Amino acid sequence: MSEPQVSKSAAAASLQGPDQGTGTDQALDLSRCIVSALGISFLGSDPMGASEPGAPGWALLADMPVDERTCQPYGYLSGGASLALAETLAGYGSALFLPATHKPVGVTVSANHVSAAPVGHTVQGRATLVHKGRTTHVWNVDITDTDTGRLISTARVLNQILPVL
Repeated sequence: MSEPQVSKSAAAASLQGPDQGTGTDQALDLSRCIVSALGISFLGSDPMGASEPGAPGWALLADMPVDERTCQPYGYLSGGASLALAETLAGYGSALFLPATHKPVGVTVSANHVSAAPVGHTVQGRATLVHKGRTTHVWNVDITDTDTGRLISTARVLNQILPVL
């Protein structure tokens, strides 16, 4: 299965952030990917952090409902849905730094699930860039319950940067 194509300028426009590269104006169709399937809503960058992508304190935010699409049979957020939110945020974040000739591909995701979020709540992912290399990006993603403020999961995502073929 191929990775969805994400143009840098489309990602930046969707996140209401500055376009930092040479991406194209191609539209980003989120209706046919995991973002739509899981109800993920991108919120842009953290207003409490830096405004420049990649600067210390800058973070990318997204919300996801805990509902029938994202819960386990016991009525709590599925760990798999948390991992999907983390990898989606990290991939989208990496795309902000790339020209249209390159794409991020998640190669490693590891997480610790430390608390539970029940159905009816909303979780928020906060992705911060830990390392921005030429061929890899490393992100930390903390997922919290917006209703209680509790940390639900913390994840580390490694993205490989590949040329678009």
